[in-house]
Amino acid sequence: MQKQAILDGFPGTVALLDCDLKVIWSNRAKHEGEKTSTDAEDLSCHQLLLGEKDACLDCAVRRSLVSGQIEFGLEEVESGQEGGDKNCFELVVTPIKDVAGKVKSVVVISRDVTEKIRLEKQIRHSQKMEAIGSLAGGIAHDFNNVLTPIIGQAEIIRFRMRQRGQEDRELERSIEEILMAAKRAKGLVDQILTFSRSEEQKSVALYVHPIVKEVMSLIKVALPSTIQIRQDLDVNCGQVLIDPVQLHQVLMNLCTNSFHAMEGHVGILTVCLARKEEDQDGQSWVVLSVTDTGTGIEATVLPRIFEPYLYHEGQESRYRDGTGHGAWHCQ
Repeated sequence: MQKQAILDGFPGTVALLDCDLKVIWSNRAKHEGEKTSTDAEDLSCHQLLLGEKDACLDCAVRRSLVSGQIEFGLEEVESGQEGGDKNCFELVVTPIKDVAGKVKSVVVISRDVTEKIRLEKQIRHSQKMEAIGSLAGGIAHDFNNVLTPIIGQAEIIRFRMRQRGQEDRELERSIEEILMAAKRAKGLVDQILTFSRSEEQKSVALYVHPIVKEVMSLIKVALPSTIQIRQDLDVNCGQVLIDPVQLHQVLMNLCTNSFHAMEGHVGILTVCLARKEEDQDGQSWVVLSVTDTGTGIEATVLPRIFEPYLYHEGQESRYRDGTGHGAWHCQ
């Protein structure tokens, strides 16, 4: 009874298999994901351990039967859920030999290690992000040193023009554009430095529509004439607490993603800004939306759109035009 209680309480499957991969005995009568039970003796190892109809391509059980050694395996099985997630099972196969040293059967231990692998990936990702943050911080400091004289010299030119009473509206407009672009770049540098230090950025109360108009003026220059740009902006939305640099970056990435989503780079890009009426809590919202006439995203890919470089990993060719991290920046 004690031995059976131990086997029943084991967080996984223990099975004795013959040389034909048939189950002789198991502590479980079915695969963990199956809803109906059956006699384990009627199952093959891949049916019991993985819930799969077909045998594994690289079968640890077959390897153990041939080598006569303890073999290890890691098998991925479709979870059956939306999003294309997979469950991972770790297998340990130990051969049982007769007095002549011939393998007569094997003992297989199978454990679901999906959560363990997911956590390991999270740790590796965190370590990568920490390294990227350190690298980005160093680059940002150097870039800041480049921007400082650009901003300083542009302001000196503007000051001297005004001091001498010179009026050149076209030149002044060019200087203003230099300063705006340089200060926007400096804001991005500050954002990178904040990211590298893992600090929270401060939001300020601003009107959204001037930022949207500025971004759209840049988008119009960057996109080909085959893309029709439509704007529906409510300038009376009111102020919201935002980081202007982040909003600028998010909108630029969304518009760029929309451009890459339209096959043949032909279509309509629409940006809307509207006020959402008060909800049950008495709060009002400003809604900024970007839509396009592109192909859209498959339902299986949609839950993963915020993963960096997702579309560079075997996705269809129409996703490969972009950088692979636009949506990740928008998160």
